[in-house]
Amino acid sequence: MTYIGDGAFRGTEIASILIPTAVTKIGKYVFDYCHSLENIEVDGANANYCSVDGNLYSKDKTELIRYAIGKTETEWAIPGTVTTIKDSALADSSLSRSTIPDSVTTIGKYALSGGAWSRISIPASVTDIGEMALTFCGKLTEIDVVENNKNYCSDNGVLFNKDKSVLMQYPAGKGNTFYKVPDGVPVISKEAFAGSALQTVVLPISLNMIEPQAFVSCDSLKNVL
Repeated sequence: MTYIGDGAFRGTEIASILIPTAVTKIGKYVFDYCHSLENIEVDGANANYCSVDGNLYSKDKTELIRYAIGKTETEWAIPGTVTTIKDSALADSSLSRSTIPDSVTTIGKYALSGGAWSRISIPASVTDIGEMALTFCGKLTEIDVVENNKNYCSDNGVLFNKDKSVLMQYPAGKGNTFYKVPDGVPVISKEAFAGSALQTVVLPISLNMIEPQAFVSCDSLKNVL
């Protein structure tokens, strides 16, 4: 076996897995929803992948591919070798705090989604954040972006691209029931308000696009004005 396909173990109850030497490619979302998975091991002779403390990385440790979400720890430091947090790499983890190091430039699609995060800080080094990277984080109250980041910014804990032309993520754990999208914003991203407790959202006259499922699972939402 040389290839583990997309979603191959998705949703299974495996607690530990050993990836053999022959595997040269691992697809996307392979270990999503594996809530019992505590240990991902890689044969030391594998030329493409490695494991550190039971988590899966590229061989050179520049890509965090999958954190084993069966772990119960609430704090964990992403190694300083990592430049890319791959798609869904930390999705649905029990982590409430983690430091994204200045080495990271890319945060993939769904990379931090569904987690127990209370606050996320995006460093200046990050140049690319994938779609829905922070969606459905029900305890997340604030997304902070370092001021000198050239691509993204935060306004009252809400994530935008730098020129605020795209509202990317409203933290689902914010307790507010009312939010006014800032004037001048033309785009609201996919799942931007997913799972929030908002009851009323006021949209600006500048808005010309609301991407699919922007308000998915907003069970308290009564008014979009």
